[in-house]
Amino acid sequence: MLESDVKQVVDDWNVMEPSEELKPSVIEKVVKVKGYVKAVKNMKYVSLEWNVEEGYTVIPTINSGKNGFDHLEDESISCGINLGAGALAQAIRTAIALSK
Repeated sequence: MLESDVKQVVDDWNVMEPSEELKPSVIEKVVKVKGYVKAVKNMKYVSLEWNVEEGYTVIPTINSGKNGFDHLEDESISCGINLGAGALAQAIRTAIALSK
């Protein structure tokens, strides 16, 4: 289910243009906390990238508080273009475990 939901999100990517002046941020709305730093406290984030030559890459991050999340590029998980069943979900789970 994780994999099918992520693929649906990727398919829907860039359907709407976000407002640059979005206040409060989406994460603040979802966790019902005022302030970005408080909203992301103790949270992990993974980045999902795709390009035509390399396919999917999942990148874990480190939570830097008010400075957002920094990518741990050396821990990137390359999944390739042709994904086997469950490969993307496993890469996401691994990236979550590697995130700090």
